[in-house]
Amino acid sequence: MDISSTLVIKASNIVARYKNKTVIEDISLEIPENKIVSIIGPNGSGKTTLLKVLSRNFKPGSGHVLLNGRDIFTIPYKSVAKQMAVLSQSHSSPGDFTVRQLVSFGRYAHREWWKAMTEKDYNIVEWAMEVTEILHLSNRKISTLSGGELQRARMAMCLAQKPKILILDEPTTFLDICHQLELLELIYSLNKKEGITVVMVLHDINQAARYSDEIIVIKDGRKYMQGSPQKVITSNMLKEVFNVFAYVSNEEYLGCPVFYPVKMA
Repeated sequence: MDISSTLVIKASNIVARYKNKTVIEDISLEIPENKIVSIIGPNGSGKTTLLKVLSRNFKPGSGHVLLNGRDIFTIPYKSVAKQMAVLSQSHSSPGDFTVRQLVSFGRYAHREWWKAMTEKDYNIVEWAMEVTEILHLSNRKISTLSGGELQRARMAMCLAQKPKILILDEPTTFLDICHQLELLELIYSLNKKEGITVVMVLHDINQAARYSDEIIVIKDGRKYMQGSPQKVITSNMLKEVFNVFAYVSNEEYLGCPVFYPVKMA
């Protein structure tokens, strides 16, 4: 089978600029279907901009992004939203809305603006809250939620879109380690049980190694490498990209490499 038929996103020779500053320089990459792909790299390397380009939220100066074989910038926004949900870093949510109301926003792409929610819409909203284990919070105001609860509510809103692809920009930011693992386990479960393709930016390299099928490393706006965690997480990569000397151990009980920083390179 032609490998292109298994790709959901293919980016070719992407160059992105903010005013006169080039943030992404000639990046090409492929996102395979039903996989979890994490993007890692130093601060300011262009990770968030790359996600914005891949999700049709920032048009590059040159290059192409194909979503299931079509130029994503020629696809109407609502059509993209039916296939792809984006969880940004921003936590700006209407505090006086209930959790159920927030999650219901996820049905926007599937509704005509003048029509009320259908029984199908309500059932999907219920499903999204059940999957993210926030049904008991459905009538709570957004302003009363903890960081972990809010992130689950925002994830439920994304799932209410019934997407085939989830784009997540640092989904564990501002969460303690317990809630980080809880959210990553949810993402892992959604990938395995629902077949959702996941593309996410993570700061924690060990978490990226543990939960990803593939890792893309970005350095200075360019793709340094892409491959399995075993291929990517090496002492040499950590030195060249993150400027640290580190020991890398392949932990059999985890089935992935784990790195231990030693000192700055």
